[in-house]
Amino acid sequence: MTFLSEKNRILAHCLRFQYRYIVILLVLLLSLPLLLNAIKHHPLPLGSESYFHLSRLGGGEIGFIPFYWLLALPGAAIIVPPLLGLLSMILFLAIARSVNISRRFTFLFSLLLLFSPPFLAAFTTISTYGYLTSLLLLGFFLLTRGKITQGKDWLALVPFLLASFLDIFSGILVLLLVGWYWYRWRKKYAFLSVLVIIFLLNGLVLQAPLFLGPFHAGEFWRDLIADFGGNGIGFFLIVLAVIGLAVTWKQREFLALYFVLPVVLGSYIINTETILPLTLIITAFATMGLITLFDRPWKRKLLQRFTLLVLILGLLFSWLSYVDRVTSIGPSAADQIALTWIRNHVPDSAVILSDPENGYYLSYFAQRTPLLQFHQPENLLLGQAIFSSSYITALFPLLDQHNITVLYITPTMRARQPADQGFLFLLKNERFKLRYANEGYEVWQYGTIR
Repeated sequence: MTFLSEKNRILAHCLRFQYRYIVILLVLLLSLPLLLNAIKHHPLPLGSESYFHLSRLGGGEIGFIPFYWLLALPGAAIIVPPLLGLLSMILFLAIARSVNISRRFTFLFSLLLLFSPPFLAAFTTISTYGYLTSLLLLGFFLLTRGKITQGKDWLALVPFLLASFLDIFSGILVLLLVGWYWYRWRKKYAFLSVLVIIFLLNGLVLQAPLFLGPFHAGEFWRDLIADFGGNGIGFFLIVLAVIGLAVTWKQREFLALYFVLPVVLGSYIINTETILPLTLIITAFATMGLITLFDRPWKRKLLQRFTLLVLILGLLFSWLSYVDRVTSIGPSAADQIALTWIRNHVPDSAVILSDPENGYYLSYFAQRTPLLQFHQPENLLLGQAIFSSSYITALFPLLDQHNITVLYITPTMRARQPADQGFLFLLKNERFKLRYANEGYEVWQYGTIR
């Protein structure tokens, strides 16, 4: 008997009551980041993407995302993401039971996923791909629950259509997964034809973006592997996934994942915001890798126990490193105070220069239009030219040409820029006036604000 055998008394007990254990653990893990930020009096929800959505809502851009209406309710922006995470997990457990996925695989997959930073980040922020995951699971839940739909598979079309309107990548993912489902089990193509028409409408007529983001400066390895300081996947989870890939490539049940994996991996290379779909696939392969590793006979039980301990500690380290960083995701309490000062003291017409990630906070808290935002790449090269300026003869013409009169400087920006040369050093020029300073957050005026 091995550690992961269903005859193991501890695992057998966990499998018997896995639904309640998984749900309770999920509630605790999703509550922790919000609680830690609330203790530090940081604004909630977390993350720049959250404030991208909230600022769009404030501007009346409802779009095709139904939960935008919910976000207008008091406290909904904090409550809705964790509720979507809870709904997603409940739907997954129900689907797994309907299609006879083994209880052991379901439990281990859920456990690995719960301690994965991308999953936790997606459902403690207002996340496009967290919402996409919820809609996909709801659609497949309706397809696999005959007692509820009573053969009316068209009910599942509603969540799939909503998911298709998020961006082009979401539409591609919906078409791939639904296409595989109908080819593998139903072989009815009218349902899929409707999705193809909607996908073409969204791309050709509505001209939806390929990705809704990015909302931060993506770094491939840092965003992929949590141990490198980002909110990515744990290193040991990737190791287990490699083992899973090696043992499942001939298994029919995993062909759909092999079908989708190149698309999801390619999307991540282009835009690291798509880490959540990649995490789901990697976790599935990692689960099979974990089962394979501990189902095989070990000559030395002590080595087996040590290996399991190392894996557990590695996964916990990735999770703990995420928890340690979660209070620095932003915005901070000092951020909110400074941005509120801007809203009260800077004219609406002022053009404000800051780091692109701060653009979403400026839009929401300061209610001002920033010059730079990641999802609007047309000005990002201009921002690089300004921040890399070393002489006033290069900097001042750029500021004058684009009517920039206010600069918002944060501690993060100062940490990235040298203090004795370059852009920050040029702020000592007499044409710049410090209008606000608190806890490293500064507002500078350039020339006359119009």
